[in-house]
Amino acid sequence: MDDSNMAETETNTSAVETAGLQGASKHQSAPMRRGSITDTDEDWAYAEDTLYVWHRRARNALFAHQQAANHNSVVNVALGVGLLIVTALVQVFKMNATASIVLGTVATALVALQTLLKEAERAARHLSSANTYSSIRRHIEAINGMPRTHREPITKVLTDVAKLIDDAAKTGPSVTDRVWDAGVKKADHQRAEPIFPNRNSATSRS
Repeated sequence: MDDSNMAETETNTSAVETAGLQGASKHQSAPMRRGSITDTDEDWAYAEDTLYVWHRRARNALFAHQQAANHNSVVNVALGVGLLIVTALVQVFKMNATASIVLGTVATALVALQTLLKEAERAARHLSSANTYSSIRRHIEAINGMPRTHREPITKVLTDVAKLIDDAAKTGPSVTDRVWDAGVKKADHQRAEPIFPNRNSATSRS
C-alpha cells in the first residue's frame, strides 16, 4: 500500500473515532428517562388531573383532621378545668353536706367523661392523620415538580399515591361532616392550592 492510501485510511479511521467519541459524549450527557417511553404528554396531563384531585382531597383531609384535633383539645381542656374548679369547690363547701354531695357527683361525672371520651387521645390521633395527609401532599407536589421524563411510569405513580391515600383513610379516625366542612372552608380561605407546573399543558382534551 502506498503512502497516499495509508494516509487516507488513517484519516478515515480518525474521523470515525472522532464521530464515535462525539456520539458517546452526547449519549452520556443526555438525561435518562425514568418513566415509560409510552407515557406521552397527553397521558401525563390526564394523570396530573387525577393527582390534582387527590392533592385537594389530601389537603381537605389535612385541614379537617386539624380542626378535629383542635376541637378535641378544647373539649379535653374544658373538662380538665371544670374538674379542677369542682374539686376546689368541694374543699370550699366541705362543711355543707348537700353541696359536697352535689359537687362530688359533678366531679365524678367529669372524671367519667374524661375517661369515656378520651379527648386527648383522639386529638393525638387526628394530629397524626393530619401529618400523614400533609406528607401525601408533599409527595404529590414533589412528583409534579419533576420533569415528566424524570418520573416513574404513570401506572406506578398513580398506584403508589392511591395506596397512600387509602392507607391513611383506613388507619385514621373519622371526622364528622360539620368538621370536614369547616376544614375545607379554612383550606379554601387560606388558598392552599397545589402548584402543578405542567397541568393543562397538553393538547386540548375533552
